[in-house]
Amino acid sequence: MRSTTIVIWAMLSVWGLPLLLQAAADEASIPDLQSSFDAAVQSGDVETIRQQGEVLFERTNRLPPHQQLAGRVAYVLAEVSRLSGDTHNSPPWFDKCASNYGQVSAYAQQVDCLYRASIAYKAIGRYGTWRSRLQSAESVLEQAGATGTAVAANIFSELSESYRPNQFEVGAQATENRRRALKYASKARAALVASGDTQSFMFAMILAGEAIAYEDLEEYQAAYDSLEQAIRLCADMPEAAGLIDDLQRRFINLSIKTSKNSNPDRITVETLDGRRVELKIRKRARIRYPRTRNVSADYGFVRVIVSLDDNGGVAIVDVAESQPSPEFGEAVRKAVAKWTFTPVDETLPANILPFEYSISFTLERVR
Repeated sequence: MRSTTIVIWAMLSVWGLPLLLQAAADEASIPDLQSSFDAAVQSGDVETIRQQGEVLFERTNRLPPHQQLAGRVAYVLAEVSRLSGDTHNSPPWFDKCASNYGQVSAYAQQVDCLYRASIAYKAIGRYGTWRSRLQSAESVLEQAGATGTAVAANIFSELSESYRPNQFEVGAQATENRRRALKYASKARAALVASGDTQSFMFAMILAGEAIAYEDLEEYQAAYDSLEQAIRLCADMPEAAGLIDDLQRRFINLSIKTSKNSNPDRITVETLDGRRVELKIRKRARIRYPRTRNVSADYGFVRVIVSLDDNGGVAIVDVAESQPSPEFGEAVRKAVAKWTFTPVDETLPANILPFEYSISFTLERVR
């Protein structure tokens, strides 16, 4: 028994003890390394940040008492690489950051690192890894119960873009990817609604993304509705000046597609008891494109508020918005006043609340 103990002690002395002593020395050096690293970060000394940071990371990586520190060091090294133009070293550091934060259930930091890793991989053309990191971030958000946040909206918006195929791609897989793109665009919108952020430039951008996803699936009326809301939201935003021109061009194209390809004879309205029912336009009078002397426009937009009588006829129609001139609103008002509506179920027209109806004009010139 004694000889066995001696052999084990000898083996420990040869192999194990030096490793244990080295580990203890590495552990003892961490505070000094951290002080040097923090000082380099404060002074902006990039070379020292890299040198001290790499050593400090190696001594703290996956070491239970120091994983939060390892995550922070990896994050700084990732940002230093990114800002220095070292685009290929930045993503792996963000991955290491996310891994260490995940080990200590620091979900907010883990999601942030995964999101930044995804954007970094996207920048260097690694699109499969871009989506993979976003999916990992989505899983963490679900685990943390944080899918109704602005951060989640950003991740869902990127996931939507990652699934959106080229417009010329066809086939079952392309259609499935378009549906996934729409699913994530709608999740992004829902996340911002849940967080109360529905008046921001970000919300307008997400509405535009949702419109593109609908358009790719040829669901033109839904695309039209999302795009219309985005344009209205951008109208009073100076930072949206560049975006709104693109949205309006898309809106004109959708106006043509909507009139040709969708079924504008059915709309969804609300009843007095809070139900939502489908309403069919049974009879409609033609809306004439207004001729105006002082306004030269190939495009117009009108929003009216309609109230029905007991028989489904239009009792009142008020113009709520008319662009680019009042003549467009008057043309719509005269036509809609002659329309007749019928609920598709047994709901009485008198029980339907006043509802909003929007119409766009597009003048197609014949050469």
